[in-house]
Amino acid sequence: MPAPVTIVDFVTVLEREISNNIWPRAIRLRDSEGHFLATIEAALERFSKDKPRIGREDITGDGSTFEYILDTVISEWKHGLSSVRKVRLASTVATERLEEFLDPAVEDYEVKEIPGTADDDPTEEQLRILKRIPATTETLQIWYSTVHIINTTKTTIPEFDRTDFMNLAAALGFEKMAERAGTLLDDDTDETADYGDLVDRLVRNRDRRLKKYTETLLGVERPVKAAAAFVSIPTHGEHAPNSRWSHGLKRRSTR
Repeated sequence: MPAPVTIVDFVTVLEREISNNIWPRAIRLRDSEGHFLATIEAALERFSKDKPRIGREDITGDGSTFEYILDTVISEWKHGLSSVRKVRLASTVATERLEEFLDPAVEDYEVKEIPGTADDDPTEEQLRILKRIPATTETLQIWYSTVHIINTTKTTIPEFDRTDFMNLAAALGFEKMAERAGTLLDDDTDETADYGDLVDRLVRNRDRRLKKYTETLLGVERPVKAAAAFVSIPTHGEHAPNSRWSHGLKRRSTR
């Protein structure tokens, strides 16, 4: 099957991969399409932190400005996720070949947080050029990290990374199902004997997908934390386990 490209493709693949790993007793734990979409969005944010998309913004100098509010001058800047990767001053004069990378280590520029102007954003990031003010004959080029895109027509996730992305999305999907097990199966007293095994299997599927994601995309041999909170398993009489599955993918006894 071709690699997914649009948001519809990603949701379809996720729904199929989750459904193929569902056994009859857990069939009701499948999310609606809206929840699959939310899972893809959560995976996209997590993936973008591990392997962000790199963009570039060009700003024409005016001979007076040397401070730039990054989420103002860069439309794709995401507060709390984006960062400046490199900065360069380039001449716009055809006869000049001036291209100079600026180095924060020698105080050519700095990025710092300042008080925000919006009520819902207490801080914002500011880029200050310290070496000199960009002239009208210069372009300030800023490379920055930001989130990947998945929309109705395209994705910026590289094709060779999409299998890894789907492993992450499936892991978060199983995480959500394990969480929902605590509420949707809470009243099914006839199933309490198998309740612990049900969550056990969901968490094993989550761990297996996270292991694939971390080993292939990140090149590490240890699991990473799921984005969702820990799964709390309520007590159902003598057959129920008295344990919690932690955010860090480890079983922790509460006895």
